[in-house]
This record gives sequence, C-alpha cells and structure tokens, in this order.
Amino acid sequence: MTPKTPACLWFSALLNPQSLSAFQPLIESGADVQLNPELFSEFNIRQVPALIIKEESSASADGCVQGTKAVIVPGDVTLGYALDRLTDRKDSVGEVARTLRDKLGNRQ
Repeated sequence: MTPKTPACLWFSALLNPQSLSAFQPLIESGADVQLNPELFSEFNIRQVPALIIKEESSASADGCVQGTKAVIVPGDVTLGYALDRLTDRKDSVGEVARTLRDKLGNRQ
C-alpha cells in the first residue's frame, strides 16, 4: 500500500464528462481529486502539470492574517524531481518538500 501524503490532484476543467472516469482508480485508492478552476487563477498557472506547495494562511500574534506562501514547480517532470528542486530551501516550503520526498523514498 502506498503511503498517503497531504496532496490533492486539481484540474481546471474536464474536456468531457468521461474524462473523470480515467481518474477513478486514483479516487478509489484514496487520492483527493478535485475540479478547481479558481486555484489556477489564484496562482496564475498557465502551464501544466505543475506542483504547488502551499503554506496555509495563519494569524500572527496581533490577529492579522498573514499572506499565503506558495511555490510552483511547472513542467512535465516526476514528483521526485520537482521535490528535489525544493528540498534545499531553508523555509517551511523546503520542510514540506523534504517530508514529502522522504515519504516518496527512492521512487521518482
């Protein structure tokens, strides 16, 4: 059994209703598959596939909501390659990338 990660597979649109059936094996395995065109607009995604590591907004000590931090790695690359590009970062995105890369193991 493949270990689960806190990841989603997002699509901006489906070409036809039958397209969703191609993702049924992923859905049945527990993957979070969503149709979310707003996400593509929010992050100005014009090239797919793209890996997004997004840090959720949090409130600072004075109660103000801090901005969302996100890093996007576009391109037709393996998940392992995309995560490897981020593991050297010294911030929360790098920490998430290292955690996900460890879970992925030797798989690319």
